[in-house]
Amino acid sequence: MKTIWKFGLGPVPSTLPATYLLENVPLVAEFVHFGLQGDELCLWAIVDTEQPMLMQTVLLIGTGQGYPPEYDGRKYVGSVVVRPTDVVHAILGPRKEYDKP
Repeated sequence: MKTIWKFGLGPVPSTLPATYLLENVPLVAEFVHFGLQGDELCLWAIVDTEQPMLMQTVLLIGTGQGYPPEYDGRKYVGSVVVRPTDVVHAILGPRKEYDKP
């Protein structure tokens, strides 16, 4: 079944870059939005719940901040403005592109 899932990443970290391990991500998952819900960073994805589950990593970086070459080719999912500092954080999605639902 296809549906939309939210993956909570927790509060905004004090240092960047920050890597997050997402557990139980269906093999077919398209990350479509990155945002804040209250004080928590969240990712939303269209997923196929009938697919096998995987662990995936995502990378949070500041705008203009470099990132390691092993993150080349990852999908940019979105950015959020963190108040009160107005620092912009961006997220790069999972390592491998899988089939879209």
